[in-house]
Amino acid sequence: MKAIRSFRLVNVFVVLGVILVMNGCAHQPVSRGELRQRVLEEMRIYIEKIPDPKRVEQLLVSVDALQQDLSELNRTVRKFRSDMRTLNVNYDATREDFCKIFDEYNMARKGKQRELLTSYRNMKELTTPSEWKSLAKLDEKALSESLRRPLVDI
Repeated sequence: MKAIRSFRLVNVFVVLGVILVMNGCAHQPVSRGELRQRVLEEMRIYIEKIPDPKRVEQLLVSVDALQQDLSELNRTVRKFRSDMRTLNVNYDATREDFCKIFDEYNMARKGKQRELLTSYRNMKELTTPSEWKSLAKLDEKALSESLRRPLVDI
């Protein structure tokens, strides 16, 4: 039961992370990259205040992995969009061509999502419940901010 709850919590954070990548911030247009950088920087600032240097080092490695995973996921989405646009204007494109692009995208996306889950799980294992709750609040704050702002780089 506890493992299911933990898995659900990690899934929530993955969804939040993906939403943050896909959304912008309030009033002033901001790119996904800028928003992602700001959230990850806030996480780093919070993590550096943790008194245990070993955990701080490991958590910062996990945040770096998270940043890399989010960047790769963003590249995967951009490649899919580009491939779809290219194929869409090709009059001779077949159904199999479209299916191939969808299959490649789905495989790449699922792989990146697994890597994101791993990064979040590592972070959760390295934090106390109160530390994890504080990190979750950073994600929640960034999510609510992103939903109020226009998106720039689609």
